[in-house]
Parts: sequence; C-alpha cells; structure tokens
Amino acid sequence: MTSDEYFTKEVLSLKPLYARMIEDVKDYAYQGLMPFCIQWGEFYPADRNAGIMFYGRATNGWITFESDVEKLFDKNSKDCIFALDDQMQWVEDCAGGGEEYYNSRRSAFWRVIRRVASNFYPGGDELLNISWSNVCKIAPDASNPGNGLFYAQLPAARSIMRRELEIFSPGHVVLLTGAGWCGDFLYFFNGNKHTRSIASYKWGKMDSIQWRSIKSAISSFMSQSIRNARMKAHISPH
Repeated sequence: MTSDEYFTKEVLSLKPLYARMIEDVKDYAYQGLMPFCIQWGEFYPADRNAGIMFYGRATNGWITFESDVEKLFDKNSKDCIFALDDQMQWVEDCAGGGEEYYNSRRSAFWRVIRRVASNFYPGGDELLNISWSNVCKIAPDASNPGNGLFYAQLPAARSIMRRELEIFSPGHVVLLTGAGWCGDFLYFFNGNKHTRSIASYKWGKMDSIQWRSIKSAISSFMSQSIRNARMKAHISPH
C-alpha cells in the first residue's frame, strides 16, 4: 500500500463524522452550504510526526452544495470532495490566472503557506509535501460561517480535526485562523482546559502564538491576521 492509498483509506473513515455534522447543520441548509474535506499533497510524508499541516477558517466557495454523504465520499461522483485527483496541485495550477479566474498567488492565505512550507521543502514543490484543512468543514458559498453555523458543526468538526491529526500525524500544525476561530478547538484538545502559550512572535503587522504538544507531539502556530502576507516566514524545521 502506498502512502497515498493509506491516507485515502484512513480519510474515508471520516464519512460517519461528516454524516453527523451534516445532520447537525441541517437547519442552516437555506444558506447554501458547501462541505469541504482535508487535502494532502502526493509527497506528504508517511512517517509519524514528520509532516506539516495548515488549517484555515473555511473555504471561500468549494465544489458542491450536495449534502448526501455517500456522494461526497464517492470517487465516481461529480460531487466528491474526498481524495481528489488534483488535490493541492490545483493551487499551483491556479497560480497566475487572469482577472476572471481565481489566482492563488493573489491569496494572502496561500502566499503565507507557500512561504512557510518552502522553509521545510525548498525544492519548489512545497505544496505537494503538505496537507491542508479548515477548522470549519461546512460554510456558505463565498463566506465564513456565522456563529450559529459555527457552533452547530463544532462538536463534529472537533472530532474530525482530531481524527485528521491522528491520520496525518504532523510534526507541526499551522493555524491561520485567528484566536476566535481556533480557541474552541484548542480548548477541546487540551482536555477542556485553556491553553498556555510557550512563545509569541511579531511578523510585521502579524502576531502569532506557539503552543507545545496539545494531546500529541506537535507545535502549533496561530496567526491572528494575515494582512501582511509578504512577511518573512520565521517557522523553520530546525
């Protein structure tokens, strides 16, 4: 079994949690909800505590409005959100698009990810060596979830995130979310106790906080803002 086959098999185990989450948010279906599933590059390391994972808040639009979990996890379905053939590669494919197309190089989110990941993988294929997810797996088209939708999906989303960390076993987790978006997750992973930071950094207009080992041997970095995406990436593998 290849590493990609292993990750595909393990991520498929998230399907029951997605079914629960979709049921939990059914009262918000009128908002036009788009579900998202974690993506990983073809070179993401299979070794334990070796990779780097990035988390955002939610997608700004995605593939489908479908709520049937069987279709969402069916590789033959046009509504599939899981183990996509071009996952992570699409970010590179969208780099440099014209005005009428999505251009990932104009995204502060992806510029920060590229800059940080390139410190770990300087060979030019950094996006294919990382994994990416969001704390919120369901969002309205082209907007972040409001409070109601956030808390409706929170119990299942936390369980999904826990399983993602078990499957991908990262050495580092970068949370590009802001404190308000990741606080409920960190509280959960820390045994329902508030977390204490071990370091903080200033990157131009950005603030970040580092936590050590929340239920696993990882370091977590949380960006308060990504307004200045041209900052130096101070995260390094050393």
